[in-house]
Amino acid sequence: AAAVARGKGITVHEELLDQHEKEAYYDIVTSFQVLEHVPDPMAFLRGCVRVLRPGGTLVIGVPNDDGFLRLDAGSLLNQPPHHMGLWNRASLTAVAALIGLEIKAFEIEPLSELGWYQAVIENAYLKGWRKRLFYRLGFADFLRQYIRENAHTIAGHSILVIYQKPLP
Repeated sequence: AAAVARGKGITVHEELLDQHEKEAYYDIVTSFQVLEHVPDPMAFLRGCVRVLRPGGTLVIGVPNDDGFLRLDAGSLLNQPPHHMGLWNRASLTAVAALIGLEIKAFEIEPLSELGWYQAVIENAYLKGWRKRLFYRLGFADFLRQYIRENAHTIAGHSILVIYQKPLP
């Protein structure tokens, strides 16, 4: 990705935040689907705040552990070593006070992974004879239709938080 960007004349810095020399420099810092992979999230977040100007915006997007992901106990991709931490609205709120930022907004991605969601719900709530009966009576089709019609009201995979660094 960095090579493609450089090929388009975009300046790319490939370095860790603690190696980045600019302090209080950027108006906005973004991190999408990164924080859950970081072994020391507080150091990472403090680095983000360090390079952010007063009044600047930090946008973090992570898998939403308040959503259906928390019910997917068998998902190896949502456990260490792939995901080092789980994030939800409460943890992202608590972090704000620890790193000196104000929360401006939360956004929850609407459900887009309909089949994954259905599989997780069925596996979480249906076992043994109940699961067999569920499929035999055709309830899986009803659930699929319900999910399709109501996906816009069901929390999806990701949560986004927008923080602001206070002015001095």
